[in-house]
Amino acid sequence: MKSAMQQHSDFVEGLPFIGSGCPYDLNIGFVFPFGGFGTFFNKAAIHQLTQPLYCYGNQQQQQTAENPDFIALSCAYLQNNTIGELDVYLNGDSALDLFYKYSATRHFCLHSDWALGYMTSHYAHKHISGLHPRRCQSQKCDSASISCHNQGPAEMELFVQQHSLATASSRR
Repeated sequence: MKSAMQQHSDFVEGLPFIGSGCPYDLNIGFVFPFGGFGTFFNKAAIHQLTQPLYCYGNQQQQQTAENPDFIALSCAYLQNNTIGELDVYLNGDSALDLFYKYSATRHFCLHSDWALGYMTSHYAHKHISGLHPRRCQSQKCDSASISCHNQGPAEMELFVQQHSLATASSRR
């Protein structure tokens, strides 16, 4: 028997996926992870966030031919300059480059969860999905938990023991 996270990973194999134990949507144009319940990126999502974005010049034409919707949408968000990210952009920066540089500006004033939600929605073009079972309170972790919060040493040790037992029985 696979864990919930393994089942979820199989479901999105090869497609960019970004998930959280507790995503929050305020209808502000992006979904952000909430409450310290973790954010999970699969390999395809990380790959997408590391791709260079050429929004000007000959490289843009070549890159647009390879992935027209993704590049056009990324460059359009960049041109909107909603939070000032265009001010630090250099042609060829990836989304991660862009936010690394943006976070060092004097006017950077976003909570890390909001920055992550904004970046993934606008530059990976993925809203953060909820993982199941959904955990948006400090509930006790169990073998089905994807992410937990406010767990002390005793709770963490119990979780490891339960998870080890569940993993061992699924191998039989």
